[in-house]
Amino acid sequence: MKNSDGEATIDDVSRVILFTTTIYIIMATSAVEVDAIPAVEVDTIPAVEVDAIPLTLNVDTSQPVHKLNPILNNLTTADYRSIFFLLIDVKLKKEDFLFWVRQERNFLRNKFLNIYYEFCCKDALLIEIFGTMQKYDLLKFLGTCRHIFEKDKDTFTQLSSLWKFLYAVCEQLADGEVDYLKENLFPEDKNINVCCAEELICQAFLKGKLEEKNWKSKLEDIFKSSHPDCSKFITSYKGSKLSYYPLRRPTKTAPCGIAVIMNHVKFDGTFQARPESNSDANALKKLWENFGFKTEIHTDLTAEEVNQVFVKLSKENHSNYDAFVTCYLSHGDEGIVITKDGKPIRLTDLVDLIANGCETLVGKPKLFFVQACQGRGIQTAFTPTKIDAVQGKNNFVVVDGGHLLHKVVWHQNMNFGDIAKSYLTYLQTHYGSNVAVVFDGYPSDVNGKSTKVQNAFDEKTYIHHMRLSSMKPHVQKFLKNNF
Repeated sequence: MKNSDGEATIDDVSRVILFTTTIYIIMATSAVEVDAIPAVEVDTIPAVEVDAIPLTLNVDTSQPVHKLNPILNNLTTADYRSIFFLLIDVKLKKEDFLFWVRQERNFLRNKFLNIYYEFCCKDALLIEIFGTMQKYDLLKFLGTCRHIFEKDKDTFTQLSSLWKFLYAVCEQLADGEVDYLKENLFPEDKNINVCCAEELICQAFLKGKLEEKNWKSKLEDIFKSSHPDCSKFITSYKGSKLSYYPLRRPTKTAPCGIAVIMNHVKFDGTFQARPESNSDANALKKLWENFGFKTEIHTDLTAEEVNQVFVKLSKENHSNYDAFVTCYLSHGDEGIVITKDGKPIRLTDLVDLIANGCETLVGKPKLFFVQACQGRGIQTAFTPTKIDAVQGKNNFVVVDGGHLLHKVVWHQNMNFGDIAKSYLTYLQTHYGSNVAVVFDGYPSDVNGKSTKVQNAFDEKTYIHHMRLSSMKPHVQKFLKNNF
């Protein structure tokens, strides 16, 4: 097709390109012979003039809104100085603080964001910072409030307790008192220039005027006459030694620890499968998540894979976590658990990797729960029922037989004789010899394959009163339901 001036249109060129491309595809994907295509000289293709078509793209050049903007917009230059003072010995050296404290607000804002991204438990860090600064109005942006912070403040431990206390001291000083402190700390250099109390305290530590072993006594003496309330406040500092393990209130982005669930369902070799273990693992996952832990479930791992998981966990940084939990669900024996490939793993090896091989978990609770057989004996250690009637010598005790099912553990591969003996042991331990057991059962002619559900309509209910003193010679009658 040609236009009014006799020139080729864009459609002509498109057809040539389409035709050429189509032939190329056929030749590349088919073995069919094609007649030679006469070459077309480039000079014979008429030039095509196309008017430029302006293209408009809706490009958003604005910066994305940061989720911290509502908080950052409320912070002044002085606030940023306080934040960095609180971060000394945690994410900031004293030398860096003395440089940053003189910078403008935008510089401080960007530095704060860089530090913020380095923390694992970011929300917990912000809550601790703004709670310490008593910026309670900012806590609402973090899903908490002053009341909750005051209740749980001892559980926030990412910041140094020393510098948090020194910040509180600085907050008590007016401008004139800062000058007074400067004159006492630097009597030989009265012209030293500082912009705030935090800068003065940091310089005093950096230049050796205050040290961790003597700062308390020095500041007490300096303010004893000029600011007695501040002196008494300094005296109250007890350090960070706690008589308990602090666990902060967790948030979605700041869990209080990791809970690892090792779940073994299927096994190689002769070990029986444990299909119900998946339900236990899911229940444990929900439990620890409700407690504020980050959970991991590892199912059917070999011995080598289990070891790799614990080695990896021991090398992770748990600095921002308060505890560690492991739940191990499997077959086992005394001191060991069985992995998918039927190999035993010693529990002490796994515990050692976490307890002694992870530096960032030192001084923190490490909990191990094992749901697996740990030996071949009968478990008989139960807390006695505290009933006054049991204590009397002449009292007669009646025990519900169903109660025993919940109290006496049946070991795998136990026969009914072993179970009966374990019942006797439990009763003697907790109730003495003057006791009767009341339970319901089947008629004596019921066969071994019947169940209570299957015989629900024709079953008689038998009540058996068994005196413990006469039960031992009649174990067989007991097992045959014939009393």
